[in-house]
Amino acid sequence: FKKQRLEHFAGRLEALSAMRNYLDSDVNKVFSIIGPSGSGKTSLIAKAIEEAEVRNAVIVYRFIGTTAVSSNTFRLLSDIIKEIAQGYGTEPSALLREAEETKLTTVRGLQEIVPRCIGLATKEKRLFVFLDSLDQLGQDQTSLELGWIPREIPENTRIVVSTLPELKDRLNHTVTYDLSPMPERE
Repeated sequence: FKKQRLEHFAGRLEALSAMRNYLDSDVNKVFSIIGPSGSGKTSLIAKAIEEAEVRNAVIVYRFIGTTAVSSNTFRLLSDIIKEIAQGYGTEPSALLREAEETKLTTVRGLQEIVPRCIGLATKEKRLFVFLDSLDQLGQDQTSLELGWIPREIPENTRIVVSTLPELKDRLNHTVTYDLSPMPERE
């Protein structure tokens, strides 16, 4: 899917520069790309992932809405936690504290594990998480609230998300980049 979105990628130099600057920064907030449908958010995320892949980092990405499974908040969080833990050579169960076995079985429980998981990132091996199309998540209350998006992130972690303008107010605790439709010259 990522490769398809890159096939005819052009332009967006300013937006790519903003994402590169964010990935290299010490900002402890999530970076949100906000733009209308068809503005190129998915292709932009795909290009940013491609550029990030040359770095020494654990890179986790999801294009939400491409399959029924990718639109499920529980599966999304569960799979991301597993992939990050694997990238740092640990098991998700190692992130649990005593008597927390059920945390890995509910969305609310996974929300509590996410900060521990993203805290695995190190200066030597940073963590980059890219989540495209938050608006494509299932319509359960947890998804709509986006409460699982961290308010602050660890020093060596960067998280980039994209969504439609309708969810911008739910991401007011993030650094936002408003993506306008592509100029004709691009």
